[in-house]
Amino acid sequence: MPTANQRSHLAELEAESIHIMREVVAQFAKPVDFSFTFGRLGTVTRHFFQVVLPASALAGLRLAEGSDMRSFLPSEILNLPRVVPYDSFAIWLHASGLLRQ
Repeated sequence: MPTANQRSHLAELEAESIHIMREVVAQFAKPVDFSFTFGRLGTVTRHFFQVVLPASALAGLRLAEGSDMRSFLPSEILNLPRVVPYDSFAIWLHASGLLRQ
């Protein structure tokens, strides 16, 4: 069961990007801390979520920000030049299967 803080992050995601039923969202990793203390920038915590949808649900998604939306294979998106590093890391975690061990 997600904590209040995680539910807040999910509500933020839902409000800012795609609108989906909360029941299909499952956290798939413990929060990950990225330490930037070497540069005196502190630590940043990221929460990664996995959304499992049947292919039939893709047509019902609506774009709330950005200019386009489509599905990608992990190999496609990880080779694009402008994917945010945190997103690349989350996609890699999911695609690698390391989290299912």
